[in-house]
Parts: sequence; structure tokens; C-alpha cells
Amino acid sequence: MEDLEIYCITDKQINLSNKNYRIGWVGKEEPPGNYIQCNKNNNIFHKEKNYSELTFQYWYWKNLLNKNNNHWIGFCQKRRYWIKKESKNLKINNLNFNNHILDKLPAEWSGYDAIICEPIAVNNVNKMKIIKRGFRSLLKDPSIFFDVNKQTLLLHFDMHHGYGNIEKAIYHLVQKY
Repeated sequence: MEDLEIYCITDKQINLSNKNYRIGWVGKEEPPGNYIQCNKNNNIFHKEKNYSELTFQYWYWKNLLNKNNNHWIGFCQKRRYWIKKESKNLKINNLNFNNHILDKLPAEWSGYDAIICEPIAVNNVNKMKIIKRGFRSLLKDPSIFFDVNKQTLLLHFDMHHGYGNIEKAIYHLVQKY
């Protein structure tokens, strides 16, 4: 049994050859034959337009998680891979990619149940992305275009998962949460 299994979730064909990585497919296009699809069994694939990789993670949770409880499971995206700690500040490209990609459990993970990546900033958004994906938010408050302090997690969520969807989810939460 492998110690590490990472699912790279994508809607594009990628060239990834590492025995610990499996490629999960999201998107409406027809996937290559070796990609794992998340539109079978218990799934929310109909929400893929707004939730992309999360539809695969939901599918994994509902269909495979209990079958793989003895080793580490990870998720990444087509441009955001798990890399070795010593590779953090190095220039990584298509030529040296396989030298830097995480392919075994780091010793410092011993004794942990979960690892999460370092935080990423959601403010200082590319202006064109705000225009393309955050148009409704921009209409509501044009100052978000210039004020990075107003480029919040809510704006990020609205831009990438559908405007107003987080409020809909909050509405369905039990009051104490």
C-alpha cells in the first residue's frame, strides 16, 4: 500500500507521470481515458460550474474516503501541486517539475492527522478578473476595484463559486453555527 495518494483535479489534459498522483476530472468536456470522473455514484457534479474541484472532493468523500483510511490523501490543482519543502523558493518549470513534486511523506508529518497549505492572499485581485468574474460585486461597490481591503474572502468566493451562493449556504445553516 502506498503511503501517499494525491489527486490532481483538473478540467484540462495535463502531463503528469507520478505513481502517487491520480488525475481527477471536472468540467463538461470529455476527459482522457485514464482520468477519474466524479459524475458517477454519489455526486454533486451538476454544481461543477460553480464549485469545480470541490465537486471532485465531495465525490471522493462520499465514495472513496472510507476505502482509503490507512494512508495520506491529498488534493491539488493543475497549476498548484504539492512540492517538497526544500523546493519552496526555487524556480520550478516543466523541465525540472518531477524533481520538486512531493512524492513521499515528509518525516515532519509524522504524528499529524492533516496538513494544509500556507495561506494565500485573496485581496489584490487582478483587475481584469474583477471585471470578468466580480462584475456584480463591482456594481454593488465600485470601490473594491481600487481598495484591496475591500477585496475580501466573500468577493473571492462570489467570483469563483457564484455570486450570492455563500449567503444561500449561510441561510441553511443551523442558527447556532
